[in-house]
Formats: sequence, C-alpha cells, structure tokens
Amino acid sequence: MSEDVSIEASGAETDGARKDGWLVRIAGRRLSSDASVALDLLRALAAILVMMGHVRGLFFVDFGQVEDKSLVVQAIYFATALGHEAVMVFFVLSGYFIAGNVLRALARSGWSWSWYLVRRVTRLHIVLIPALVAGLLLDHLGLSLFGADGPYGAVEAYRAIVPVPVANRLDLFTLLGNAFYLQEIVASPLGSNGPLWSLSYEFWYYLAFPCLALAAIGGGGPGRRIAWLAGAAAIFAVTGPTIALYFLIWLAGVVVLAFPGKAGIPVWRYRLGIACAALVLLGMLAGSVSGAYGRIQADFTVAFAVALLIWALARLPSRSSGNGGLRRAPALARPARWLAGSSYTLYLVHLPIVVFLQAWLVSEGGTRWQPDFVHLAAGAGIALALIAYAALFGAFTEARTDRVRGWLSRRLGIA
Repeated sequence: MSEDVSIEASGAETDGARKDGWLVRIAGRRLSSDASVALDLLRALAAILVMMGHVRGLFFVDFGQVEDKSLVVQAIYFATALGHEAVMVFFVLSGYFIAGNVLRALARSGWSWSWYLVRRVTRLHIVLIPALVAGLLLDHLGLSLFGADGPYGAVEAYRAIVPVPVANRLDLFTLLGNAFYLQEIVASPLGSNGPLWSLSYEFWYYLAFPCLALAAIGGGGPGRRIAWLAGAAAIFAVTGPTIALYFLIWLAGVVVLAFPGKAGIPVWRYRLGIACAALVLLGMLAGSVSGAYGRIQADFTVAFAVALLIWALARLPSRSSGNGGLRRAPALARPARWLAGSSYTLYLVHLPIVVFLQAWLVSEGGTRWQPDFVHLAAGAGIALALIAYAALFGAFTEARTDRVRGWLSRRLGIA
C-alpha cells in the first residue's frame, strides 16, 4: 500500500553491478500512461475495499442476519468481504514497484543503501507517525466517552475486526513497536488500528529483497554474496515463519517484472487478456470468501490471480502510439491519481474513526443496521467521508513525501 509508482535510480556507484541482459531490459521498461492509470485504480480500489469491509462489518449485521437477501445485497456483502484479499493486492503491487526500483538501481550501477532507506522510511513514516498519534488520541477519546462496551471492548459481534479490547493495546511499548515495524513480531497493532499488521511485513520485505538481489547480481566475491544471503536469512529468522512465507506473495510482483509480454499485438488482445485475468481473480476471490480452502492457500491463489492481472494491465501500450488499451484512461487519469495518492493514508487512518463512529452511532443507540436503502446510503456517506478525510490528512503527509525526502537527503548529503 505504500509503493512508489515512479521508477528512479540513485546516482551512487556500486561495485560490479551488471549492465546487460534482462536487468538492462527491466531498467529500460516504463509503464504506459494507460497502464499507470489502471494500476492506480487497482491500488485505490484495494484501499477502498479494506475500508468498506470495516464499515460494513462494524455498522451492518452479519449476512446470516440479513432479512432481505436480494442480489444487490449479496453483491454488496461479497464486495465488502474482500478486505483481507485486498491486502494481497498491496503485497503484489509493492513487490512489482519496489523490486523494480531496486533492480533498476542495480542495472545502472546506482545502488546505495542510504539512498534506498531514505526513500523507503520517508515514504512509510510520513504517514505512519501522524496516523499512530491520531489513532491513539481517538481511541483514548472513544474509551473515555463510550467505555469498554461495543467495539472498544471487542464484544463478540465485532471481534472479527477488533479482536481484543482496545485498552490492552494503547501502551507505550505497543506504540513504539508499531513505529519501528515490530507489530506481529513482538507487538500488536496499536489500539483499534488492525490494518497496521501488514506494515511490518512490507518493511521487512523492503530490507530482505535488496539483500537477495545484491547476493544474486550485485557483484563482489563469494564472501560478500554469502553475507547478503545471511542478512536476508537473519531478517526472516527474527520476523518469523509467517512473514517469511508471505514474502513469496510479495515476490509475485517481481515475477511480473520478468515477463513483459510481446509488443505490437492488436489492442483487442490486451483487453481480452485483462478480461480473462479479471475473471480468474474473481473466481479466486469467490473461493477465498466462501472458505473453500484454508487461509494461506486462499491468500496464495488470490495473489497468483492478482499477479496475472497486474501483468495484463502493465502490458497496456502507450496511447501516444495510437493504440491505447483503455478507452476512458484520459478521463480516469486525474481521479485515479487522486485516489491512489491518498490510498496509503486511507489504509492507515480509517479504522480508528470507523470504530469511534460505530460506538457513537450504533452501540449507543441499539443494534447494527439492516442493509436497507436508508442505512446503505448512510454507510456510503460514511465511506465517502472517510475518503475525503484521508485526502485531507494525506495533503499534509503523503503528498509531501518528495519534499520531505529531498530535505532529508540534502541534510544527510545523499545524492
């Protein structure tokens, strides 16, 4: 959820980086404008699905309690059950973009750990730290106003989203653990903000992949390569087997980079490929939501389908060639960029607000809502308000990433 879409390389030098073969082909590859729009929309949609899943889960009755199970209601409940699967979308997209940055830097003899870490840490922390503070304050306010009943007390109806009492996760140790990406390792996600779990996965993948890439193609003798492999092994030894296993999902994005597809094919074939990949993904999502197979198996099958869709979208040709793949791409470019530009922020800030609103509007006044027209409209209004809030929050954080990154690079003397 925090990947950089722009592809750049540092000007620093590394010893022995390769300048030929498939690595150079990756370095020279660029997304078309249509492909950028499509991947922006995919990233934004994933963040919105996570948020909408929490709104539905906290405000509306479970599907078994729905009185009118119309096709529309069934579709809404299906779409809002895809929050966890949407995180797999983030993982694969992250692997695609971040690994691309790493490999391009290596191809251009431009690898620098200081350059890379400044980029990654500023990208994550510029939103994470304010989000942690805002969530901490909101959880304390909610507990003081509404007590440990309802979602704050993790009562059974809300346990799928808030699994333990919020008060148990508001201590200083948990706050610092989340600030240093140790959630799901030695700390829990802070307060009510369950989505923070995935950030620790992302951060450690950001460190592990360059170690593996340097071991494989970074140059140097056997001793240096073994040292980089040992570094990656140490990361996964510390973070644990689950994070290590899901690194394979993140690496699916790297595999997409290695298979660019053929150029110059008819545009209808691009569209057919996207439609087929979307249908495969829909089938995998249906299997995952239905519980047809276990959680890990479901996550890997969804990730495979997501990688297939990203591969199909990334192959879209340039519109300047007169062969653009998406008819409405120019019209969608601005909203796609706007939504994707605050998608990371939306992911990080929405749940403490949803929990607070639920305790105020529902737990204080009765039971969760039936999905009738009035309440669905209210839920849609809450979702739109959260998107607007994230955009405002992101205007002071996520949108300033490049400015903060440049300032920090100048202070540290990093090119």
